[in-house]
Amino acid sequence: MSENPSLQEKLRQGIAAAQRGDRVTARRLLQQVLTADGRNELAWMWMASVVDNTDERRACLERVLKLNPNNARAREALRRLGVALPPASGTRSDDSQRDTRAVPMPIQLRGNRSLYFALAAVLTLVLLTIVGVYLLGRSPSDADVRQTATAVAFQQQATFEATTAASATPLPTVFAAVFVTRDPNQNDLPPTFTPTPTEMPTATPLPTATPYPLENFPVFFSVALSGQPQTVLYSIRADGSDETAFGDATVEASDIALSADGGQIAFIRWLPNAQDANAPLTPQLFVAPANDPASARQLTQMAGTQMSRPGWSPDAAQIVFSSDEDGDEDLYMIEAGGGPPIKLTDNNARDGEPVFSPDGRQIVFSSDVNTPGSKELYTIPAGGGTLTQLTDAGGSSTTPAFSPDGDRIAFVSDRTGDNDIFVMDANGQRPFQVTIDDGDADDRSPSWSPDGRWLAFVSNRGRNGFQIYLITLSGDTLLPVTSGNFNVQSASFQPVLLP
Repeated sequence: MSENPSLQEKLRQGIAAAQRGDRVTARRLLQQVLTADGRNELAWMWMASVVDNTDERRACLERVLKLNPNNARAREALRRLGVALPPASGTRSDDSQRDTRAVPMPIQLRGNRSLYFALAAVLTLVLLTIVGVYLLGRSPSDADVRQTATAVAFQQQATFEATTAASATPLPTVFAAVFVTRDPNQNDLPPTFTPTPTEMPTATPLPTATPYPLENFPVFFSVALSGQPQTVLYSIRADGSDETAFGDATVEASDIALSADGGQIAFIRWLPNAQDANAPLTPQLFVAPANDPASARQLTQMAGTQMSRPGWSPDAAQIVFSSDEDGDEDLYMIEAGGGPPIKLTDNNARDGEPVFSPDGRQIVFSSDVNTPGSKELYTIPAGGGTLTQLTDAGGSSTTPAFSPDGDRIAFVSDRTGDNDIFVMDANGQRPFQVTIDDGDADDRSPSWSPDGRWLAFVSNRGRNGFQIYLITLSGDTLLPVTSGNFNVQSASFQPVLLP
C-alpha cells in the first residue's frame, strides 16, 4: 500500500476518524482501503476497533492473525473475546515445552533488542562467576564441565545476538487500535505498517447481521392540504412502494406524532373560543387510534396561543408537549388517558420539540434558555429537574430524535448556513453532519429506522416541494421515498415490520 499514496492517505484519515470517535467515517474509509488491499494488517486492526459488534471484531482480528500469526495485540484481543488460539509461530504450547535449563533456547524479543541482549550478557557473566567460585573448592566433574560449556555457549550466543541487533535495522512494530487510549490533544498519527506479504486463500467477507430490506419498513407521514386546515395521513414502504391513506386519514390537525407501538396518534387541533366567537383559535392536544382519527379525544383545556410537537413515552402512557399558557413556551406532560398536565420547565425561554429517550428516563428538547434568539438541545429527567445542555454551536439546533438503542440523537442544525441533519452521541459528544452538498436545501424532521441503519427526513432538495428521503449515517447513500405533488409536513418510521 506504500506505493499507493491515495490508499495511504485514506488509511491515515480512517485512523484519525477512529481516534476522534467518528466510527461511521472510520469504517467507510477503512473499508475502502481493505477493498483495494485486503492484506493490510494495520487497516484490519483499526477496523476491529470501530465495527459494531463482537462477531465483526472477532472476524477482523482473525484476519490479522492470518496475515501475521505473531501479532500479540490481536492474539490478546481474541483471548479476551474467549477465542482459543494455537501457540504463536516459533513457540511451543505448555504441554510440549521441554526443560530448557540444559540447552538454551533462542530468545524472542521485541522493541529495543540491543538492550535486552546486553542485560542477558551481564546476567550470564554473573552466572559464570558464581559457578567458578563454587568449583574452586573441588575438582571439576564431568557435569561441571558440561554446565560450564553450556554457560559459555549461552554467553557466546547472547553476545552474538546483541552485536547483531545493535547494527540491524529495528523491527517494525504493528500498531494495534484495540487497546489504545489516545491523548485527544495529540494530532500526530501512528506510522503506517506494511506487513510481509503472506499467501492467503480467497478473502472471506466480514460477517454482518442480515439487514432487513427497505420494503419491510413502513413510514408514516402527514401532508397539509393547500389552503385548508385538514391534514392527510399516509403510510408508505421505505422503498417508495405501497403509498396508501392511513385509515380514515383526513384530520384537522398539525404536529401529528405516532406512538411507540404504532397504534395511536397525538396531534394539535385549533379550536374556537366557546365564550367568544371572535377570539383567536386556541390549540389543544388530542389523541386518537391511528386508523380512526375521527374518534379523537381532547386531552387539554389550556389557555395560550401556542402548543407544539407532542411526544409519546415508550410505553405510550404519557405525552410530553410544549405550551405558552403562562406567557412563554414551557414543557408539560400529561397522561395519555387524561388528567391535569404537569409542568416540567419554568423559565422565560422558548422550550419545545420534546422527545422521550427509548428507556423513558430522559426528555431531549430545544430551548433558547442560554442563547436568546437561537436554540440549543438540552435534556431533562422525565419527572422534571436539572437541565443538561448538549449542543453549543452557531445558529440553532432543533428537532431531536433518539436512535432506537438510545445511544445517539439525530437533529436539525443551521450551523453551516442552511438546515441540515446532524447526528451526535446521546451525551452531546462527537457531532457530525449527515446531509452534505444538498444545494442549500432545507432538511427537516429526522427519524431513525427501527434497525438504526437509516434516517428518514423531509427535504425540498428535489425542487418539487418537500418530500421524504432516506440517507445512511455515512451520507454515501441517499434515496427518495415520495415524489408526489404535495408538501410533506413530517415523517417517521413505524416501529413494525411489514411482510
